[in-house]
Amino acid sequence: MYNVLIVEDEPPILRGICNAVQQADLDFTVAATALNGQDAVDLLKENTYDLVITDINMPIKDGFYVLDYIAKNNLDTVSIILSGYQEFDYAKKALKYKVYDYLVKPIDKQQLKKILVSIDQYICAQNKEKKREKMFSSLHTNGYMNHMNEALAEKCFMLLLCAGSFPITGFDSMTPGSSLWHKYHLESILHHMIDDNFTWVINGITPAEQIMIIAGNATTCNSLSKSIFNVLTQQEIPITMAISKQIDNYSQIYATQNTLRNFMCQHMIFGNSSIMHYNPNTETPAPLPLFDEQKLRIVLDYNDVTKTRKAVHHIIATFKDKQITQQEMQNELRKILYLIHASSDHSKLNIETVLNEVIVNSFNYNSLTKNMDVLICSAYNKTTLYSSDKKILVKDIQLYIEKHLADQISNQILSEKFGLVPSYISTIFKSFTNTTLSEYIINKRVEKAKELLLSDANLLAKDVAKLVGYTDPLYFSKVFKKKTGYYPSKYKDRH
Repeated sequence: MYNVLIVEDEPPILRGICNAVQQADLDFTVAATALNGQDAVDLLKENTYDLVITDINMPIKDGFYVLDYIAKNNLDTVSIILSGYQEFDYAKKALKYKVYDYLVKPIDKQQLKKILVSIDQYICAQNKEKKREKMFSSLHTNGYMNHMNEALAEKCFMLLLCAGSFPITGFDSMTPGSSLWHKYHLESILHHMIDDNFTWVINGITPAEQIMIIAGNATTCNSLSKSIFNVLTQQEIPITMAISKQIDNYSQIYATQNTLRNFMCQHMIFGNSSIMHYNPNTETPAPLPLFDEQKLRIVLDYNDVTKTRKAVHHIIATFKDKQITQQEMQNELRKILYLIHASSDHSKLNIETVLNEVIVNSFNYNSLTKNMDVLICSAYNKTTLYSSDKKILVKDIQLYIEKHLADQISNQILSEKFGLVPSYISTIFKSFTNTTLSEYIINKRVEKAKELLLSDANLLAKDVAKLVGYTDPLYFSKVFKKKTGYYPSKYKDRH
């Protein structure tokens, strides 16, 4: 129930408003009344109210005195003003205090009910966003916030969703998985399945990940997770979903996310969609040799790129047949890359860097095979990474990025635009710029955001976020602070 404070100096009108609020039969209850602004402020000093309905013209202290107190003390209270006069000066002045609505006496009960319904929805949305902000800070601050020991209002479960391959190192906003979350907004999907007030969606540690927190029991969580899974798996990129044990405190959120990430990293099957329930007793597969290293060495001795590609294709087909985990595949690919590197006179591969690029840019075995082909050709010097046409390509990519900062940019989009496989674009770009595509885009977006913040004082951080390609203002703020040392709102003040 929402507590209401009504401030009106005429008792008959006061009683009428009280009755109208109760008769509206909504989640509002009249918790207190006051006959003037001073009494109302005294009540506000001692109690918390969700809604204040106040007259303007009153003895001792008027309604603006009440609104001024609410504003100066940053109270989490919605306000409605009453007046016996249809004076626009009141409405104009009320805007300064962010008054929700304006009613003219005598009160129309149906009009009041309509406003209360709107306020109910507004408060619900505000409360949900506050919880989301707390959850976001809990996920990203490792427990250094005031609310961390606070219990969650409901028992909850956490779902970690990963689109495509699990990012093995660092932060890459260019993965195929990140593009899926631009296309499929979980909030929109959930809106058709369950009351919005019982689910929260938050960006995960990397752009390929999304965190969903569901309030309810295990049955509700399992049913909802299957419904979401069925919607998301209708497209090409595989989805892996890991479901936590029950959590009931904000302090558990950070650790739960890390636990689910580690669990997913160890157990997700490459190229397949799956739902997994966290179980600490689940055994990690014992490492087993999945290809014959000696046979591959014999092939590599021919120093023939075609024979090498054919041998690697055969090994990858074996991985697919055995439905191995991403971690197993990662370990085997590392062995293959080291063998190729050792056998080639021309190879300049940075094994761990290219391994990461291959993994994050491959969401199935077809894309994995194509990306490995690129690396094999590079190792045999069949592609000239430093030729002049590649320099032109990098310049074209940079120009495209600068023109499309407000749009989604991914390796897949660049691949379609420039007609090259994603891992090849990444390799070329880094070889000429000494930075990854992802880092380059982040830097450009932050620079553009700084320009926008300083050029227009009326622009809000959430507006700037959209203008530089971020759909989540909280996530944008986190990235901006990491790069500049300030949150967007503080950056304005400092410059």
